[in-house]
Amino acid sequence: HEIIVVDDGSTDGSAELAEATSPAVRVIRQSNSGASVARNSGVAAASGHWIAFLDSDDLWVPDRLERLAEAIDRVPDGVVAVFNDLVEFMPDGTERVRETPVAVLEGEFRLRLLKSWFVNPSCLVVRRDVARAIEFPPGTTHVEDTQYLVLLRRCGELHHVPFPLTRYRKTDSQTTATPRHGLIAVKAHLRFVQERTDIYSAADLMDLRCYYGAELRAAFEVAYWQRDFRVAKEYRDLYATVDPSPEF
Repeated sequence: HEIIVVDDGSTDGSAELAEATSPAVRVIRQSNSGASVARNSGVAAASGHWIAFLDSDDLWVPDRLERLAEAIDRVPDGVVAVFNDLVEFMPDGTERVRETPVAVLEGEFRLRLLKSWFVNPSCLVVRRDVARAIEFPPGTTHVEDTQYLVLLRRCGELHHVPFPLTRYRKTDSQTTATPRHGLIAVKAHLRFVQERTDIYSAADLMDLRCYYGAELRAAFEVAYWQRDFRVAKEYRDLYATVDPSPEF
C-alpha cells in the first residue's frame, strides 16, 4: 500500500503538510500543469496493482478502500476498474446521493459518455496496467475525466459498487457551477472526437454536433432570460458553428 500526493504547483503549504503526515506519504512536486498531468504523474509513480484517485476537494468514507478491495477480489478477469456512487455536499451542510447512471456504459458508450455525467475520478479504482496504458488527456481541462472514461471503458468492463463511498464538495465558485462550463465542455469534447478518429466516425461527429447544438440552444435561452447577455452571446455564437443547421 502506498499514498502518493502530487503537488501541482500549490502555494498554500499543502505539500509540506503532506510530507509531515507520515513516512508512507510520497510527495511528487511539479509546476502547475493541471489535473490530467497531475494524475498521470501519480499513475507513473505508483507500484500497486490497483490505483485509487482522490482529488483535492473530495473525501472518501473511512472504509471505502476496504470495501472496494473486497469487490476487486470477486470481479472477473476482464474488469479493468471498479467504481462507487457519490454524495454531493454543500457548504451549508445539505447533501444528496447522486446515483451513477450505470446503463451509460452499455451499447454506444463512446457517444453516451460524452452526453451525460457519469462519475468523477475520486469514485474510481483502476488496474495499474490499464491506467498506464491510457492517460487523462493532458490538453483538456474540466471534462478530462469524461474523456478518460471513454478510453477506460474501451479497455474492458467496469464494475459498479452501489454505495455512496465518495463525498464530492460542491461550491458556487467551481467551474462546473458556472454558465461557461457548458461552453468549455462542448469545445473540448468536439475536439476530442475530431482527434480520435480511431474511436469516432464522421457519423458520430454529426450525431454529437446535433446533440450539442440542442444543448447550446437550451443554455442560450436560460442565460438570456437570466439577463446574462455576455454568456448568452457566447452560447449563441458557438451554437452557430456546432449545429449542422442552426435555426437562429
